[in-house]
Amino acid sequence: MTDNEVEFNCKKCNAGDNDRMVQCDKCDQWYHYDCVAVNSGVANISWNCEGCDCNTEAAGTNATAHSVGNPAIPNSMDLLKQPQATSSPTTTGGTQQLANDEGVLRVKGRASFLNHEDVIILPAKHHVTFLLVSFVHETYHHMSHETVINNIKSRYYIPKLRILYKFVRKLCQRCKNSTASPIMPQMAPLPPARLACYEKPFTFTGIDYFGPIYVTVGRRKEKRWGALFTCLTLRAVHIEIAHSLDTSSCVMCINNFMARRGIPREIYTDDGTNFKAASKVFSAEVDYTATSKVFDGIKWKFNPPAAPHMGGAWERLVRSVKTALYNICPHMNFNDETLRGALAEVEFMLNSRPLTFVSLESSDDEALTPNHLLLGSSTGLKPVNCKEIDLRQRWNCTKQFADKFWHRWVKEYTPTIT
Repeated sequence: MTDNEVEFNCKKCNAGDNDRMVQCDKCDQWYHYDCVAVNSGVANISWNCEGCDCNTEAAGTNATAHSVGNPAIPNSMDLLKQPQATSSPTTTGGTQQLANDEGVLRVKGRASFLNHEDVIILPAKHHVTFLLVSFVHETYHHMSHETVINNIKSRYYIPKLRILYKFVRKLCQRCKNSTASPIMPQMAPLPPARLACYEKPFTFTGIDYFGPIYVTVGRRKEKRWGALFTCLTLRAVHIEIAHSLDTSSCVMCINNFMARRGIPREIYTDDGTNFKAASKVFSAEVDYTATSKVFDGIKWKFNPPAAPHMGGAWERLVRSVKTALYNICPHMNFNDETLRGALAEVEFMLNSRPLTFVSLESSDDEALTPNHLLLGSSTGLKPVNCKEIDLRQRWNCTKQFADKFWHRWVKEYTPTIT
C-alpha cells in the first residue's frame, strides 16, 4: 500500500481489506474505489451511492476525516470523552474539539443555535489535506488566493493553513510557470565612448531624429524635425531643427552642431539613409566640395538594421525631450521662432538634470550635471568675483575644477552604469 492509498475497515466484520472502500450512511453499504478515486473523491467531497442513488456528501467528508483525523492527533479521543476537559492538543492551535456520532473530530464553535455545522479538523502534514488544498487552488484557476483560503477555512480547520497553501503554490507547475522571472543575461561591456573620461564634451556623439513637429508658417502647417545630439560620456544634449529628412538638411544640422560644440571624434547613429549618405561625403554620391572640411577625420559607426535597442543612449533622451516639449506647450502651437526657443529651454533642462545622487545635506557637494562641464555650474550662473586673477591662477582654478569633476564622475557616476 502506497502513501496515497487509504485503508477502510468494515464495521460489521472488523476485517481489513486491501481495497479502498466508502460507506453510505443511508443504505449502510460499502463501495470500492482505487487510489485515483481518492484524489477525485477527496477533491469533490462527494460520492454517488449505487445502492440508494443518493449523493453522500456527508459520507465522503466523514470518510476523509476518518482517514486523516486519528493518526495526526493521538490520544485526543480520550480527552474528548471527558466533558470537563477544557484543554486540547497543541496540534489544533488551542481550540476546543468534539466528536460527532461518526467519531469525526470537529472544532466546537459558538454558533450552535444557528444549526451551523462545525468545521472538521484536518492535519496540515497529511497527503489528503494536501490534495484537498490543491483541488481548491485549481478550482479557482490558480488565482484569488485569499478566496481559496477563506473557502477552505469555512469547511475545515487546518493548522498553519497559509503555510500549507504557500507550499501548494510552490509545487504547482502552472504557478511556477506564470510567476517565473526571466534570467537576466550577461551584459556586454560598455563601449569605450561611455567611459572615456578626461575628454572634452561631445567627443563621442550620438545622433537621432524625432518628430515631426508641426509649425505654423503663414496660413499653412509645415513639418519640422528635431536632430538630437548627445554626448555619450557626459550625457549632455544639443538639439537642432531640421526642415526635412534629406541628406542636405542632415549635413546642415551636423554643420551647425560642430560650429557650436566642436568637431567630434566619433559619431554613432542608427542605420538611417540620411546618416549613411552624410557619412559618404567623399564619394561621388554626395557633393562633398562644401562639406569635406566638416567631416574630415570623423569616424562613423552605424547600428545594425532593425536594432533600435542598441541606440538606447539617445532613444531615452528623445523621450525626455518629447515629454518636456509637451509640458511646455501641450497644444503644440509653434512657429519657427517659438519652436527654436522651446527646444533651447528643453536642452537647458536636460543638461541641468543630476547624474549622481542628490544629497539633502548642506555640507555635501552638489550633484553632478552635464552643465557643470558645459557652463561651469548646474544652472549656468557663475559666482561674482571682484578680485582680479591673473591668467596663470585662472588656468589653475579651471584645471582643478575639471580634475575634481572627472574624479567625482569616475567615483560616483561610473558605478551606476556598470
